[in-house]
Amino acid sequence: MAAARRAIRIDDIYYSNRNDLALLSFDRSATIIIGSEGGCDISLLNFLKKEKNAVCIDFDPDLKNIDVVCADFRKSIGTIAKRFAELGISRIGYIGGKEISPLKGKEIIDPRSAQYIEEFGKLGIYRKEIFRAYGPY
Repeated sequence: MAAARRAIRIDDIYYSNRNDLALLSFDRSATIIIGSEGGCDISLLNFLKKEKNAVCIDFDPDLKNIDVVCADFRKSIGTIAKRFAELGISRIGYIGGKEISPLKGKEIIDPRSAQYIEEFGKLGIYRKEIFRAYGPY
């Protein structure tokens, strides 16, 4: 592995509550946080404020010191919707998640679900009766 040759150690840590932040106290060069806004409570937000080399994937904590990488849901879901419509496939089920923001206390509008409804709706192939969003992720 290239990281090992460069003496870079990679550790997997799964954060599920604020007590897990103690696991991140070991010496490290950078942190990658993969998740969603629903997993970002005040403890994690305070932790991120102190990070020097961190990247959040698939959620934006809106902090100046954090880099963010998010997938282009609009383009990929639009491509899928058009292809299904071209093939005459019109009964497409959707299973997704929904969450409550611990910081805001209200349901988070999932960009994937919203984009699915918009793109498939434009093509007349959105079926509310087979759209499911369960929570949490």
